[in-house]
Amino acid sequence: MYHGHICVMGKWDCPDGADESKEFLCGTQLYCKQMFHCQSSMRKCISLHNVCDGFQDCPLNDDEAHKCEVGCVVGCECLVHAVICSYTCIQSFLAFNTFPYVFIKIQSCAIPQPDILGKAFLEAKVFQLNKNNLTNICNFHFPPGLAVFNVENNMLVSLKTHCIINKDLLIKLYLSNNQIQDLENKCFVNLTQLALVKLDNNPLFQLGGLFAPYTNMSKVVFSVVNIFLHDIDVKAFSQYFMRAVVTSDHHICCIVPDNVTCTQKFLGLSLVQTSFMKTA
Repeated sequence: MYHGHICVMGKWDCPDGADESKEFLCGTQLYCKQMFHCQSSMRKCISLHNVCDGFQDCPLNDDEAHKCEVGCVVGCECLVHAVICSYTCIQSFLAFNTFPYVFIKIQSCAIPQPDILGKAFLEAKVFQLNKNNLTNICNFHFPPGLAVFNVENNMLVSLKTHCIINKDLLIKLYLSNNQIQDLENKCFVNLTQLALVKLDNNPLFQLGGLFAPYTNMSKVVFSVVNIFLHDIDVKAFSQYFMRAVVTSDHHICCIVPDNVTCTQKFLGLSLVQTSFMKTA
C-alpha cells in the first residue's frame, strides 16, 4: 500500500522502492485508484490524506488548489472531493451555497426539497441519497456531469412520465428497496450512456414501456430481483435493444427477446448465467 507518493523523482516511499518501479508503474499511465492524480503528469499520484493538508505535493500545487478553500459542509465529513453527511439537517445551509465536491453521500437526513442538492453540488459525479425518506425524485436537479445516481432505501412510490430525461452522462441508476408501485410509460428518456438500472425489492404492480420506444440500450443491465409482478406487458422488452435482464421471476424471462441475456443474479456488471429457460 502506498501511503505517500508514487513515481516522484526517485523518492522511495516503500522499503523496496516498488513505488518507483518503472517496470510496473512508472513506465506506463497510472490508474491511481483511491489516490489523487496530479494534473501535471500521468506518472504521479499522492495519498488522499496529502490533499488539502497545507503542503504542496503536486508540481502544479493542484493538491492545494482553490477547492481546498471552500471548507467542508457544516455537520459533515470531507476528504478531498468527497463529502459524507449523516444524521444531520443541511437543507437550509445548502440553499445559499455551492460546493465543488464530486462524490456526495447523504444518508438518514430529512431532505424535504431534494432539488436543492443538485444545485448545491453542480460538479457531482456520484450522488448517494440513502435512507432519507425521499418520496419524489422527478424534480431533482441533475448536475450536468452526474454518472451515478443512487436513491436506494427511500420511500419512492412512483416514477412519472419523463421523470429522468436527457441525462447524457448518467451510467448507473439505483432505485432498489423503495415502495415503487407504478412506473409510468417513458419515465426514462434519452439516457444514452446508461449501463445499469436496479429496481430490486419494490412492490411493482406492472412492467411496461419504461424507456422511450426503440431506445438503444445495448449496454444496459436491467435488474428486477425479488419483484413478482401482477401485470406483465408481453411487449415490455420487445422494443428495446438491451444487454441483459436480471430477475428472480422466471416469468419475465419468458418475454425477454432471444438475443437478450436473462439471468437470476449478477456480480457488479459481470453477469452470472442461470438455468432459466425461455418458453414459447
